[in-house]
Amino acid sequence: MKEEIIAKTTPLSLVPLATGTAFLILGSRGTNTCPGHPSLPSFLLLAGTLTVGLGILNQICKFVIFYGLSDEKRAPTPQEKNVVWLLTHLQYLLSWSQVIILIVGTVIVAPLATRVHAWNYKDPDHPFYCDYGTVIFAAIFFPSAWFLLLLTLLAYLLIRFCRQPPQ
Repeated sequence: MKEEIIAKTTPLSLVPLATGTAFLILGSRGTNTCPGHPSLPSFLLLAGTLTVGLGILNQICKFVIFYGLSDEKRAPTPQEKNVVWLLTHLQYLLSWSQVIILIVGTVIVAPLATRVHAWNYKDPDHPFYCDYGTVIFAAIFFPSAWFLLLLTLLAYLLIRFCRQPPQ
């Protein structure tokens, strides 16, 4: 019983925690690292805090399930079922927050890749100066995340609709 419940709440990997930590590190590298695009470091701090916070919450939820639920000899009580329901829905919150971070991050990073706001990383006095590492991380992360999201969606659709019926 516990194995089924833990399987429902287990995250896909520790990638969200690592990504959130990278967001926090790059967003907090100092003041005035991106005066031309001040929303980028602020967004990285907010996204990193949300990602790491929900990732830690997920780990706490697994701890509660493993040590807080009854043994396998009896059915879960209604209170335990409510806790499991809450924890599985927190997992959905983590997944949707990652998608929202991806969308908002893309909107923030996209102007840096256009000629509308010419990004400059060499001259700190330039009106659109932004730290090289911050922009390059975001410019690589967000397109890669979109690619992986679309690849995951394609794999899900293939598995869902190309499954052979049991004989």
